[in-house]
Amino acid sequence: MIAAVLVVVGLFGGACSTEQPTPAPQEAATVEPVTVDEVAPVQVSVGSATSVRVPVEVASGFRVQANPASNQFLVPLELALEAVDGVEIGDPVYPEGQPYRLQGTDEDLSTYQGDIEIVVALTVPDSAPVAEHVVTGELRFQACNSKVCLFPSSVPVTLRVVVTRESP
Repeated sequence: MIAAVLVVVGLFGGACSTEQPTPAPQEAATVEPVTVDEVAPVQVSVGSATSVRVPVEVASGFRVQANPASNQFLVPLELALEAVDGVEIGDPVYPEGQPYRLQGTDEDLSTYQGDIEIVVALTVPDSAPVAEHVVTGELRFQACNSKVCLFPSSVPVTLRVVVTRESP
């Protein structure tokens, strides 16, 4: 019985492990698996809508689970933004994931790597105050290399939305 448990853990440990990979000493302090590039301020007139592209960079050697994730036990990349007075936030639109297979497994995962963009619709109602609004939130993810997955983590996201009376 114990041997069977050890075999199962050995087979799936790499795919589900939460162990931190051991980076080279110079990489440990400098490589973040996921970063969000700064988004230029977005100008929107009262009573209109626009979309904003949130640029995400997955560091070389890492992948993150796509949204939706391949199965319910994986943590998908997820952008959560908090609405502010005068700016309504739509559901994020994620790019299509790419298939990837971890070493030692026989199932493809849907993942992202490299540079991707998440598109978010912003709507400004007629009653919105004319001002600069700061929308904050976080990008949650679970990064993996070819052998293990890191603990789920998140990075902050900030969008500046300038509401005006005239068209941008």
